[in-house]
Amino acid sequence: MLHNQTKETKEVQITIDKLFAETQKLADNGYRFIIADVFEAEDNFELIYEFGKDYDATTLRLTVAKGSEIPSISPIFFNALLIENENQDIYGLKYKGLVVDFGGRLYMSQDEIEAPPQSMAGINISLVKKWNKKADNAKKEG
Repeated sequence: MLHNQTKETKEVQITIDKLFAETQKLADNGYRFIIADVFEAEDNFELIYEFGKDYDATTLRLTVAKGSEIPSISPIFFNALLIENENQDIYGLKYKGLVVDFGGRLYMSQDEIEAPPQSMAGINISLVKKWNKKADNAKKEG
């Protein structure tokens, strides 16, 4: 049997100004960053950060207004830079202090046309049609 199998799961509601400090506390206590999820509502986003240590899990949950600048946790957990860049690309979130900021091009080179608009709350059909037209024109030119 392995030691430290407490299997404790804890969820903590925090505010945006506490994200970095709470993440640092978890790192100082030996937790690792697992993943961050984003849920989009009409006026805000709900961010859920998952951390683990042995068999214990801690979730930090916060709600941020659209347009808010979110402190990056990548200076604490370097691997967070990928999901934070992806969240910027997909949801339009803005993280301050990212260790590496791909500027909206995590999955696309500078030569590619812009990424299609995406949203978990629904896809704006007019924007998709506009993007498809740009893609068709780029194919014809290239």
